[in-house]
Amino acid sequence: MRSRLRLLHGLLLTCLAGVTHGAEFARESFNGVWLIAQDTPALRTLDGAVPPLLPEAKARYEQHLRARESGDTYFDRATWCAAVGVPRLLLANHPFEIMVDKRQVGFFFEWNRWVRLVDMSGAELEPYYPMSLGTASGTWQDDGSLVIETSGLMHETIMDHAGLPHSDELVMTETLRLIDADTLENHIRFEDPLTFSAPWETKVTYRRQRGARLKEDVCLDRIKQGLPPI
Repeated sequence: MRSRLRLLHGLLLTCLAGVTHGAEFARESFNGVWLIAQDTPALRTLDGAVPPLLPEAKARYEQHLRARESGDTYFDRATWCAAVGVPRLLLANHPFEIMVDKRQVGFFFEWNRWVRLVDMSGAELEPYYPMSLGTASGTWQDDGSLVIETSGLMHETIMDHAGLPHSDELVMTETLRLIDADTLENHIRFEDPLTFSAPWETKVTYRRQRGARLKEDVCLDRIKQGLPPI
């Protein structure tokens, strides 16, 4: 009887180790260099509509659209190579690398070498003050997806190239999951009661860049070469 119990105990430990190893493998599968699959200059909802902007925010957005069309990009912090923040960095046509650690998940962006760290400790984080990348905390789900909640995003940044505004109250919740070995999907939910009349969602897809390594891509150098800042 005791030998049978020891056998069952051993089998249970083996199964648990296999589950743990499988979860770790799934998480490590996020590691690598990724590039957005489709150019996304302007964010749209899942059904392709313009986000549900409140009147004042809508007027500001339309002002940004007119300004860019006329060649006036002063409203865009990228013009002087200031921090552009998220979600915009996640929409840029520049590669980024994901590195998974037990304590944190790092997003290393090629553009201007920005680094976004997601705390995975499970502690409740309170933003000290608004920042371009905000304060992000993440959790792993049973299905292997990674959920990241970001708050404390400074209102001076714009959400996309087109100039979509937001306030310091913006909360961005991302659900990242691997569709296959080389496709990463990011389902993003935005909540901002000072900018949007209701929460809304969008989806962004990235392709793995096998064998790629991040290069130097300095914003000031791009401007000197006559290239777009971002």
